Amino acid sequence: RELFAGLTGSNGTGKKSEQKELPAGPVFAAPPNSREERLQYMKGTLAYRDAIKVFCQAWENRYAKNLLSFKLKIVNADVVIEAGKLKQILADTHTPLNIRLNNMIKSVKRSAKAQIVSRLDLFVVERNQGKKNGKNTGSVHTRQSEMPAEYGKALNRLGSQPPLTAWTKVEAAELYGEFLRSAAYRNLCACHELAPAVSPAEAQLWKQSDDDALTYIHILLNGIPAEAKCGHIVLDEAQECSPFEVSLLKEFSANGSITLLGDLNQSSRNRPWFIRWGELAAGALAGLAAECIELTTSYRSVGEIVDFTNRLLPKSSTKAIPVYFGRENPQAYETATPAETIDKIASRVAELIGVGCKSVGIVTRDPAGAAELYLALSHSPKPLSAAVALIDDSVTEFRGGVSVLPVQMAKGLEFEAVIIANGNDRQYPGSSSDQRLLYIACTRALHHLDVFYEGNISPLLAAEDTGCAAKAGENRVL
Repeated sequence: RELFAGLTGSNGTGKKSEQKELPAGPVFAAPPNSREERLQYMKGTLAYRDAIKVFCQAWENRYAKNLLSFKLKIVNADVVIEAGKLKQILADTHTPLNIRLNNMIKSVKRSAKAQIVSRLDLFVVERNQGKKNGKNTGSVHTRQSEMPAEYGKALNRLGSQPPLTAWTKVEAAELYGEFLRSAAYRNLCACHELAPAVSPAEAQLWKQSDDDALTYIHILLNGIPAEAKCGHIVLDEAQECSPFEVSLLKEFSANGSITLLGDLNQSSRNRPWFIRWGELAAGALAGLAAECIELTTSYRSVGEIVDFTNRLLPKSSTKAIPVYFGRENPQAYETATPAETIDKIASRVAELIGVGCKSVGIVTRDPAGAAELYLALSHSPKPLSAAVALIDDSVTEFRGGVSVLPVQMAKGLEFEAVIIANGNDRQYPGSSSDQRLLYIACTRALHHLDVFYEGNISPLLAAEDTGCAAKAGENRVL
């Protein structure tokens, strides 16, 4: 409710742009209980962005009141500065604050220099007039030898004179730290049932979830150079991005030309920021004439796998349409012990390599499970017929072959064959988050999909509408 008052945006002409509203994504679980998750969610909202903007504007108004209370002392006389000109520069709120401060300094320097040069010119005239009249008093001699030098020094040290030294560039980190200690931040935290507990030290310990806020404040203070803006922006995996992030991308667009690509069913967050693309268009991309285009044809997986993964989706979700069919349905294999699971996975990998598979992905629920499985397979009594690699955060290049990886690392990859290492009811109890993780893992497969499980198979795979209604203890077709 904080983020989106409506589901239609403006095209900049005052008329509401027409949008093709897509079906909702999966029905998501209740808001996460983890404080860190709730905090990260809050920091990705447009409400957080707007609160920062209001705070920065109020801070700037207070800061500006003290900028014009000054006297500039040059040598033995004050330089007269036109406050009206500086007020005019400062009042231009369309120009970022740091640029206005720089313009004020330039204006003062130009005015001071002009007045100093004028005084030097007057001195030269008086000196020449004195020579013409035959006068050469001590005071005139002093002015001849010392005054020009003093004014020259004054020009050189002009930039180090108050108040110019007070008109320093405002840093985003400093201003964000003040925001985190403000009542505005505490009020936001209260709305999200969070206790701020932000000490001065904690206010300087930035996390990845603070990147958007720091970038936004930097933009408010300094603007974006024209050469840094892009003619067109393409964002993949857009379902993982917060509205705040997307609104920042809009700032870097030179003409509002942006393409977002994503699948709401593949969101890896417990609580996604949006469940319809129209919400993103109306919020983060407000002001642009957004068009939602739904792509339903699946070119990756064979029809048997596409049909199976469609059944993993909520009934309200749009289903993919396969282009071609293969010869093998997804299979499930029940095992009694972890050792048997390792043994059967090794045997299945050998079979898949034997039929010509160049890439096999063995997918686990989490990184710890992937590391454990990798070690078990590497030291298995039945060695794999090919080298096995562990894909984690340190891997920068995917080379195919046999890979063990968590489902989070599988996003964006594809394998000729995918093995779900343990699809039981303990790993995937049946929540919407479990549903999306299984969907991500299974849609990585091109031709072969196998699920191994110890104990009871996940209810997401055993349900009637998944086609997996076989007796316990049997290998089954999914």
